[in-house]
Order: sequence, then C-alpha cells, then structure tokens
Amino acid sequence: MKLGLRSKLLLPTIGAVILSMAMASYFSAKRASDELWSELINSSQIVAKNLGDNAGTFAGDVLAAAVLQSNADRIKRALSSPSAENLAEARSALTELVKFSPAVQGVNVLDTTGEVVVGDDPKSKGNFADREYFKKAIKGEANVSEPTISRVTNKPVFMAAAPIKAGEKILGIIYARVDLASFSKDIVLPVKVGQSGYAFMVSKAGVVFSHPDEGQVLKYKLAEQEWGKKVLEQDSGSVTYTADGVDRTAVFARDKATGWTAVIAISEDWAETETWGAIARAGGPLSSFHLLAAVDLRRDAAGQVGGLVSVLGVRV
Repeated sequence: MKLGLRSKLLLPTIGAVILSMAMASYFSAKRASDELWSELINSSQIVAKNLGDNAGTFAGDVLAAAVLQSNADRIKRALSSPSAENLAEARSALTELVKFSPAVQGVNVLDTTGEVVVGDDPKSKGNFADREYFKKAIKGEANVSEPTISRVTNKPVFMAAAPIKAGEKILGIIYARVDLASFSKDIVLPVKVGQSGYAFMVSKAGVVFSHPDEGQVLKYKLAEQEWGKKVLEQDSGSVTYTADGVDRTAVFARDKATGWTAVIAISEDWAETETWGAIARAGGPLSSFHLLAAVDLRRDAAGQVGGLVSVLGVRV
C-alpha cells in the first residue's frame, strides 16, 4: 500500500514522539530507581545502627546480670569457704543467672588460677586461665569477650565475665556463656531487607560471628577482604563488593560498647528491578501511565523501602 504525502510527512514526527516518550520513560525510571536506592541505603543505615545497639545492649545486660551475681554472698562463700553446702547455694544462684535468657547456656565460677569451682551444671570442670575474658576479669575488669568456640559445647559463643571481690581482694571470677546461635536467632536473623537483603555481625577482630549462612560463622574474616578492611576502618558507612557473582552494598554501624559491627547486605540491582517491575505492571515502557507510575515511584520511595525493611518485627 502506497503512503500519501501526509503519511510520509507524519512518519518521522510519530517516530520522534515515540523516541521522546521512550527516552522520557527511561530517564524517569532511572531517577525513580536512584531515589529508591538512596532511600534504601539511608534506611539500611538506621537498621544497622539499631541492630548494633540491640546486640550491644543485650551483651551489656548479660554482663550486668553477671556483675550483680558477682556481688552475691552465696557466690563469694563458694570461693572463700567451698563447703558442700556453700557450693550448693552458689549453684542455685548461678541457675538463676542462666534463666536470664534462653541464650545463656551456662554460668561458672572460677578461682584465681582459672579452675572451675562451681557451675550451674554439677558436671562443670576445667581450667580457663588462658582465656582473654578470664585475664581481664581477674585483673578487675568486667568484660564481654570476643566471640569464640566454647570448649564445653564446641559451639560459637561469647562470654560475659566479672571479678568476684571481697573488699579490694579478688577471689575469682564469674562468667556467663552465651550461645551465638540463639543470640542470632533472636536478634540478627529476623532482620530482612527487600527480597534478598540480610544482616550479619562482625567482631572487633573482623570475624563474622552471626550470619544467615551458618557456614560463615567464625570462619569468614573481613580483614582478608579489601572491602572488609574498609568496614573495619570506619565506625559507620557503606562499601560495595561482589560475592558469589552478585554486586552488593554493605551498610554498617559499629556498637561502641562491644566494638561489634552490624552489617546490612543489600543487592545493588534491587531498586532497578523494583522500578521496572512497577513499570511493567503499569503497562510497559510506552504506556500512557508510565510517566505517572515513575513519578509515583519517586514520590513514594520512602514508603516502598519502609514496607520492605524490617528489624525485629518493627517496620521502619
């Protein structure tokens, strides 16, 4: 079919209009994606800080409970006069500390040589004088240890230890052993960001001690990764990295009390995928509704992110 003169003249105009609409659609979607990503980064920073604070608060609460029990006469008598009766009374006090949280696996009292004098478990025994938490506590410093493997359970744990004193004299120490799997289940693993984002925790030494992939726990070392070194050098911020072929951004914040760092890992293509998904649902890139959809996406970026980021059941 031959085209008339008017049709021939209109074809370039129509093509230019279609091209303009396509370009407008692309740039509008790009702006929407960028704003959505920026909002996700900002929200993740808040999430990381809250997670670090929550982890630090929990560890601090366990330590405070240990310090409280270190002042109990029942505990002191187990060291100053370890009769069967006094040991039984001390064990009763230690059992109360175990009930502080399901994450607390056990509690022991050690003498000045690091030997177990009494524990909540009658079978408790061993010497822990080489452990850093003991060395600090026996010098008078209540402390939360770096995550480690328990000699008792062979599982990842951290310790909350405090000196036991009679006046200025240190009689020994008390420590609570906290199960990291339970700690992670209650505090870290509930944190979800988008469809694939997740949270993990890193020790002062740069070792991952809480992660959705249990195979990473106490094995993955950020200090051995270039991007990880950047995380350890700062108190908060974000860095990009690639893991298993996926480009991600790690948004992080350090808890000052423990020195632990909370990290939120988010996929870099999430915002773009969400944006173009909304466009497709609106009728495709040349839909008459597309520009409005893109504008709405930019306008409601905060709401989109808020509905996809959760921390311990609380939406932000």
